[in-house]
Amino acid sequence: MDRSRLRWLLGATAVLLLVRSPAGAQETLEEAQERLDHARAEVEALEPGVEALSRRYAELQHVADEAAAALVDAYLAQTDVEARVAAARSLLNERADAVYRAGPAAFVDVLLGSESLGDMVVRQEMIQGALTQGVGDAAEAMAERQDILVLRGQIEERRRELAERQQELAELRTIMEIRLAEARAKADAAEEDLEALERQLFGAASLEGRYLELIQADGELGGLLQLLGPDGGRGCEIPPALEATGRTFSGEASFYGEEFAGNPTAIGHIFNPALFTAAHRTLPLPSFLHVQYGQRCATVLLNDRGPYVDGRILDLAEGPAMYLGLPGVGIIHAEILAPVQPVPVVRAEGE
Repeated sequence: MDRSRLRWLLGATAVLLLVRSPAGAQETLEEAQERLDHARAEVEALEPGVEALSRRYAELQHVADEAAAALVDAYLAQTDVEARVAAARSLLNERADAVYRAGPAAFVDVLLGSESLGDMVVRQEMIQGALTQGVGDAAEAMAERQDILVLRGQIEERRRELAERQQELAELRTIMEIRLAEARAKADAAEEDLEALERQLFGAASLEGRYLELIQADGELGGLLQLLGPDGGRGCEIPPALEATGRTFSGEASFYGEEFAGNPTAIGHIFNPALFTAAHRTLPLPSFLHVQYGQRCATVLLNDRGPYVDGRILDLAEGPAMYLGLPGVGIIHAEILAPVQPVPVVRAEGE
């Protein structure tokens, strides 16, 4: 059996398994790989955005932390200044009370108790210094308190703006993380589907390998399949090794498949649903048919008996049925073909 025939047999079985897959999507390896690549590209496109947002969020968080620290420092400074202001107020009250209690008599005492004019000036300056000591510091503390209040207001405003920006970034990052999680889930699902499809095709190839070993071991079946031509029976052209007889028939056809795989046919061949074979109730075995359904044609080897349902005239293997597009049961038109060179006829048991 030539290499093109072997490749076609593998492809036919793979197509059958895909058509009968649970998803029913008839997805090819290329389509599954394309879907996986698309999902991975979506993940790759989203990841930098999420990372950039996270970095920006961290930067804003750092600035916000610095603003919060500055605000705490401003609160502490304000507390310190307020303590100084309170002390200054107490001092001013004490000085005012002392001045009130001293009154003009204090200066008269200074005048009378002074030995000279210079002594009087010195004593007066001492009294005034004692009464006004700390008043300047108190005034400065009062002014500083106002500056700190302004600074604290500015810091609080900055912190509010940063908090709002952080909230916006956090919401955007959450949305992008959700999208990224969905994209990753989609990529994981696509990868699982691809792996399942690869396992199916690997299983199909393994199964087909066992069939091919049987076919190659059975020289008759291999030789008969060679007569279907280089395309393995596909197409409306009659294979070169066969010729039309003009004997035709039409009627209802069905197909049978994997549930019979591995069982012997009526002629003794091992049934492979991917091969272009068919079953007929009465025609000699082996025989060849050119079958048309709609606008498609196929050449098949008759090597089995059936169908055993009233009203049906032909039972196609699943491979040619799927190639023709036969949905389950349909009306076909068939012409009996004859080999250009004679082929030995093997009778089924009981015939």
